Amino acid sequence: MNDKRLIFKTDKELIYIALSLNSDEPHNTHVGLVYVADGEWYQFHLCWHHRLLETKPNGICLLVSLNIPIERQRFFSKYCRWILEKNREIKYGLKYPDKAELLFESGKIIDYGNGLNCSHFIIFILAKYGLEIVHPLTWPLREKDAEWHRQLVRWMAEKHPGHAEDMKADIGCQRVRPEELAGACLYDNFPVDYNQASVGAKWVLEYSAFPNNASHFI
Repeated sequence: MNDKRLIFKTDKELIYIALSLNSDEPHNTHVGLVYVADGEWYQFHLCWHHRLLETKPNGICLLVSLNIPIERQRFFSKYCRWILEKNREIKYGLKYPDKAELLFESGKIIDYGNGLNCSHFIIFILAKYGLEIVHPLTWPLREKDAEWHRQLVRWMAEKHPGHAEDMKADIGCQRVRPEELAGACLYDNFPVDYNQASVGAKWVLEYSAFPNNASHFI
């Protein structure tokens, strides 16, 4: 594990995994990608159902640099913006769609399921870019994840009851938590297995408990 990937000072030439923590709800961590485009910082993330966004980072998040070859990093923001343009209405879901495809002719993501969550979306688009960080289907089934899934379904039912019904079949499936994805990125060699990612996640969460360690975007 390479703790030097935890960032104290941002470098505009690098790509980052950005982990946001919600202290009021311990399970409600969020993850996205942070990069520079047109001289400005942007965060690319799947926020919720039909809410794939590129936004200016705000507040505080923990950054982990991605081990992407430097010659491939310069095209990464264009790749993300191409996906954004073609998939703004992407569905939010619980289960990783292992047979999902990115159609390079159209830029559309075909998930063959009920959608993606914030972690699974990042895992998927990085894999299609040639960087397989983890394989979600090797993760264990955990009751705490099932509890969180049920909460997500309840929230989804408030505005999208039909989609919430579809999601119910996936409650209790494997879930790569945002902090586990960030923890996996601390390693130099991919893909990372669950045991490695969980060690990295503990390190990330302990590290993020100290606000001075996080990166600030003003």
